[in-house]
Amino acid sequence: MKILITLLLVCSGFAYGQQYNLQLNLEKGHSYHLNINSSHHFSGEFNGDKISVKTAMTGILQFNVVNVTAAGYELEAGYDNLQLTVHGPMGKMQFNYPDADNDSSTQSPLGVMAHKRLHITLLKKWRSC
Repeated sequence: MKILITLLLVCSGFAYGQQYNLQLNLEKGHSYHLNINSSHHFSGEFNGDKISVKTAMTGILQFNVVNVTAAGYELEAGYDNLQLTVHGPMGKMQFNYPDADNDSSTQSPLGVMAHKRLHITLLKKWRSC
């Protein structure tokens, strides 16, 4: 019984031995960047034919800290650049923003998304579910 109680106390000490305070310390007027690198593979059936589509997206999302309050942060976000590559039944399609070969990069599918500014509010108090 002594060994069981000792073991229980030792294990509970390991469980609560290290605590971390996870928080953001963003500063007003500063910019932060998020590198995006995602891929997706879809295989299925369309009109009786088996198809396979592979996509890859890379880019950089820039966050500007507009305001810092006691409750949280107000951010404005936008894409610095985006690249989308699709390998499908119709071949390879590639979209870039900004497109160096095309002056009207707003006409590309990514150009429409890249010109949108996102307004984000992050709260300092986090709740885990």
